[in-house]
Amino acid sequence: MTDGNPPMTGGSRLSAAGSAAPSLQGGLTVAALGLIALGVSFYHPGPAGFLGPVLWPRIFSLLVLMAGIGMATGTLQIRNKQDFFGGLAVIGLAVVGMLASIDLPGMRGFAFGPGTAPRLFANLLASLGLIVAVIGVFTDGPEGQRYTLQGIVIVAGTLAVWILLAWVFGQFTTHYAQPLATALLIVAAFAGLDILDRAGLRGPFMITLSIFSFAMFIRPIGLVTASFLTIIICAGASPDVRWRESFIWAIILTTFCSFLFPYGLNLPFQLWPRFW
Repeated sequence: MTDGNPPMTGGSRLSAAGSAAPSLQGGLTVAALGLIALGVSFYHPGPAGFLGPVLWPRIFSLLVLMAGIGMATGTLQIRNKQDFFGGLAVIGLAVVGMLASIDLPGMRGFAFGPGTAPRLFANLLASLGLIVAVIGVFTDGPEGQRYTLQGIVIVAGTLAVWILLAWVFGQFTTHYAQPLATALLIVAAFAGLDILDRAGLRGPFMITLSIFSFAMFIRPIGLVTASFLTIIICAGASPDVRWRESFIWAIILTTFCSFLFPYGLNLPFQLWPRFW
């Protein structure tokens, strides 16, 4: 027997239509990003042609493009969107690194060239991202966090403030304008962690800031200090961070990097600040 209420077939159809629209939009967005990366790789193929350093970014870009098409057409069902899109984001970051290092010379015999380590780690990062994305297809998990208008305003405002600070410092110094602007941005980010939490941006913002800070600090203050700061900033991405353990791990990983790159891989990294 029933309770007298008719089955809500219309509601289920509405729910299905509502869930299909985000999949279509997300799939088209992912496909567009993959297509752009693929187009960049053909526009700037590098010195070694199709089978050179540009081959792997083309393969990963094509995989992202196919994933986007599968989402848009409904043939690819995502059960764990958080892992799936997180893996795609990691692949996208790795592809950017691959494309940026195309012109750098690679190995000559057994000697590493300037482009060997960046491409090696970028391919490793993309492979790990691919594994995470595949896990998101076959395992159940959370939908992922949706970003608010407040979060978009914070990101846009942060970028505008950094550009303004870099311009102001550039009136007084040439080499340290961008690092000084980045240092103030880091202080503001740690002071506003609660705001980032409420906007749902703490994790992505702090991780992106850590990578950006390494790029800004590696030349003026050297590998040791830049690596240590990068790890500490990245640790701030988690609300459950334990700062004592984070500082210990930062010291261990910084020591490892300080021996690996200049001595193990024989890469010309400056260890300490320029003025030392």
